[in-house]
Amino acid sequence: MISVNKIPTGTVIKFVGCGECSGKSVCFFCVKGVKNTGVVAFTYHDFDIPSIEVKVKGSDCLLELTQADIEDPDLISQIVIP
Repeated sequence: MISVNKIPTGTVIKFVGCGECSGKSVCFFCVKGVKNTGVVAFTYHDFDIPSIEVKVKGSDCLLELTQADIEDPDLISQIVIP
């Protein structure tokens, strides 16, 4: 898997999504209008725990991802570096 330090801004990340939530408590991807595709908006490589922030289509907030998140096959389905 790719290192979070090598992911530049503009990279497209495709998430696995969910579709299993029901009731009042829903996860990030089950919120109405939120898609399973996002674009890296910011990179923070010089911190103790390097991370990236992703603008997910249909969401008003950014999703912060660390190396552990990038390596999680239940969260990330594909990373497309431009």
